[in-house]
Amino acid sequence: MERAGSGQRAKEQRSDGEIDAVSARAFVQRGWVELERLDREYWASRRRDEGSRATFGASSALLEHVRRLRPDWPGEAERAADLAHHLAWRRLLEKAARGLGR
Repeated sequence: MERAGSGQRAKEQRSDGEIDAVSARAFVQRGWVELERLDREYWASRRRDEGSRATFGASSALLEHVRRLRPDWPGEAERAADLAHHLAWRRLLEKAARGLGR
């Protein structure tokens, strides 16, 4: 079993869904700062080249994937929480706009 980004092979392949200690240690010790930098560069390039289509496409693909895993998602509770979150953000943005004299 090859670990992502490591180029090394784990000594055993687990079929029980558990993660072996070697793989867990390799994951924790990854170069997270470098990965974050590369991620920012990747998305900056995608947004520069494709505009909002890049993030819309990614979010659409993620939604499709989640719906394959959980066809009932989002349920009423998740939708209500999402709406409440959006409304709270809207209130904050309107308050900030008023503070800027707009």
